[in-house]
Amino acid sequence: MHNLISKLDNYILENDLLKQDKHYLLAVSGGLDSMVLCWYLELKKVKFTVAHCNFGLRAEASNLDTEFVESYCKAHQLQCLTKHFETQTFADTHGISIQMAARNLRYAWFDELCETNGFEGIITAHHQTDQVETVLLNLIRGTGLKGLTGMKPISGRIIRPLLILSRKEIEQIATAQQVNFREDESNSSDKYHRNRIRLNVLPEFEKINPAFTEHVSKTIGYLNDAQQLVDQIFSEFKTTYVNEAEGKVFISKSGITNS
Repeated sequence: MHNLISKLDNYILENDLLKQDKHYLLAVSGGLDSMVLCWYLELKKVKFTVAHCNFGLRAEASNLDTEFVESYCKAHQLQCLTKHFETQTFADTHGISIQMAARNLRYAWFDELCETNGFEGIITAHHQTDQVETVLLNLIRGTGLKGLTGMKPISGRIIRPLLILSRKEIEQIATAQQVNFREDESNSSDKYHRNRIRLNVLPEFEKINPAFTEHVSKTIGYLNDAQQLVDQIFSEFKTTYVNEAEGKVFISKSGITNS
């Protein structure tokens, strides 16, 4: 357990993710990942305010999640901001999926809270297993190199401290520290593509290699390095050899020859 906390500490330090003198917004659903992250931030005395979204998609279960989070925050003297969304109506109106609707509503509200309250960033509980699932989804969709680099530790306002830990490691912390959380029953359904990967695909890969998630995570790191190199070379080429004028793009012959 101590090794996992040290692993998390080092990752946050190496990527300069959190600062003691700043105040953050923490997204908390009430599930395993976000509750462990909440426990960890309390342990490290990071200043944060909890933000909880009730998407109204699981009838009474959604309300029980909200009650759980609000009760936890009250017991731990944490400020808790809660918002109820008409997610299905929003999805139907805009012609998008429920997942996309929930994401759009969530981050629009988080951004609004940051603007209003001056929060340094939005901390989310995305972890290593989420990362692998995301890359596999992008691979299935036929993405390019950028889609295979996955989520970043920091992306705009979003901060992801748990990317270094797998879900199994997070479960170990929860068990050792007796962190309470609510289980989302929809996680056991393979209705959504991500759940199919989580429930059916990853277990098969892990039968072949138990360290599959960790190895894919390392590969994602290598691809990130490759993407950064490509971006750097392209940026230098554009600065040196490319000019734009009157709506036209001009590329120097010497740039093509030298390349």
